[in-house]
Amino acid sequence: MKSAPALSAEIDLTQLMQKIMAVVLESSAAQHGYLLIKQNDELLVAAEQHVGKKRTIHKHYYSLNKVRGICHAIVNYVQRTHEKVVLSDAASEGDFQSAPEVAAFGLHSVLCLPVIKQSEFIGLLYLENRLSKGVFTPEKISMTELLTAQAAISLENARLLEQTRQAYKQLQENQDHMLQMEKLSALGTLVGGVAHEINSPLIGVMNFVEFVSDRTEDPKSKHVLGQALQQIQRIKNIVSSMLVFMHQKTAQTGSCSLEEVLDQTLLLLAGELRKHSIQLHTEIPANLPNFACTAESMQQILINLLINARDALSGIAQPAIEISVSSAEKMLELSIKDNGPGIPEAVQSRMFDPFFTTKPPGQGTGLGLSVTRRLLQDIGGSIVVESRVGEGCRLRLRFPRF
Repeated sequence: MKSAPALSAEIDLTQLMQKIMAVVLESSAAQHGYLLIKQNDELLVAAEQHVGKKRTIHKHYYSLNKVRGICHAIVNYVQRTHEKVVLSDAASEGDFQSAPEVAAFGLHSVLCLPVIKQSEFIGLLYLENRLSKGVFTPEKISMTELLTAQAAISLENARLLEQTRQAYKQLQENQDHMLQMEKLSALGTLVGGVAHEINSPLIGVMNFVEFVSDRTEDPKSKHVLGQALQQIQRIKNIVSSMLVFMHQKTAQTGSCSLEEVLDQTLLLLAGELRKHSIQLHTEIPANLPNFACTAESMQQILINLLINARDALSGIAQPAIEISVSSAEKMLELSIKDNGPGIPEAVQSRMFDPFFTTKPPGQGTGLGLSVTRRLLQDIGGSIVVESRVGEGCRLRLRFPRF
């Protein structure tokens, strides 16, 4: 039993099962050996060993149906009764002479032992010798049973250790996630405070620039001041997005017509879409019911999503955006689809996170989609992305009816 300490010391589950098979074949004089483990009421092959063949390590269990040479009738009997089967010559004795594997592979000596841990059946050990009869003597059977009992303990210990490792890994991931959320919360508080403090003087600067622009006659100065106003307006939009994102959730009041808001939004963006040669297709049913969202919030949602679609279509030969609306139960569904390059799964999992953007520096704040989802959540709505790389992107927005 010098092998028992070696089994007890092994903590890697895959290596342990291979070591079990090597020790068992050496001590029992078997040619072929299989260790089967029970998972969800099914026996799976955890390890196998064959005399004269190179050891193969499988990191994952596999189906018993993929193995040729095992007598399934014997395996089923041991699994059902939890009793061992010992055959000196399977072809001429016992209850399995008619099993197809016995004749097909010329089985002689067979030993099949249940692996029991604290009265629980956790698997079985299947050994065979196709060349010799009566290989499994009482002494070898006794030794193999002892090794099997030790293997059951070692397997359970290794399994518990593996579960502990997985639990620890999950705990670390959860801690990292909580730390990231704490950082985002602190950053959000800081951003909200800064945005609030910037907003008032920013409006004053904009008013001063507009005042000067309205009173200057010099074309060059007027052009420069117009450019300055555009940049100030951009800063104002960013600050407004920050304030919307940071605002405490409040009950939304009012309703609006999706048709009217969509018409107004497309009118605002018509020049932008034309400039990028984007074809627009709309399918809006007549007489849609109003829904519980203010026109201002709805317009901000539409602008955010359509500008994102415009950016995604950069470099596309025939860029197009499709907008459709359907009504189901107590919800309205708005679909915005583009024929852009699509969104990778790794990006889809993060695209609604605040401050996450794939755009080049200076072209995106990473708040547009976060604000959009926040506005939708505030009114009891939702947004879902459907996209595959190379197949464009579809965003489905659901709004409660008013």
